[in-house]
Amino acid sequence: SAAAISLILGVAVGTIAGYFGGPVDDTIMWFINTLVSIPTIYLLIIVAAIYSPSPLVLTLFLGFVGWFGTARFMRGNVFRVKELDYTLAARSIGAKNRRIMWSHVIPNSIPVIIVVTAIDVGVLILTESVLSFLGLGIQPPTATWGNMLNRARNFLFLVDPVTGEPQAVHLLIWPGLLITLTVLAFYLIGDGLRDALDPTLKNKS
Repeated sequence: SAAAISLILGVAVGTIAGYFGGPVDDTIMWFINTLVSIPTIYLLIIVAAIYSPSPLVLTLFLGFVGWFGTARFMRGNVFRVKELDYTLAARSIGAKNRRIMWSHVIPNSIPVIIVVTAIDVGVLILTESVLSFLGLGIQPPTATWGNMLNRARNFLFLVDPVTGEPQAVHLLIWPGLLITLTVLAFYLIGDGLRDALDPTLKNKS
């Protein structure tokens, strides 16, 4: 859900900035660069510590602070797409800017959008895990991998009194392993979909 919010905001803002350029682009990029200069994780920690957000509030907040990278990627791709022949042809026959952006620019940016969204999902999973690990994200009894890792710290040095072997290492291994595999899976899915949807890559061996 947070990635969907980030996707909608990032694609909309990036498309407007890249398509119109000039003062519009300068203003939007100044705004994005100003916000990017604030470390997101510190901002999230401060907000989480003050408000103790519910899952819904945390999801919304992650979405609203996670669209800057999507907007930058989209802006760069729009600079390329708006100069291609079909976009110039649509403009030459009098198509409105809104129609060009909706019918030509955004559809032909789908491969980039998919890859960025897949990466964003992984980043947001890691961000939520960090907050929950610090005790500032989703709180028990709602289970997340982050608060599983947080609670597992209490059993890290639990050993068998007879053999001296650790008894609870698996409480740390499994959540961390699943975070890693999930983030990797989203990246591979996004990369595979990009190869499938990008017409410039279909004929390459």
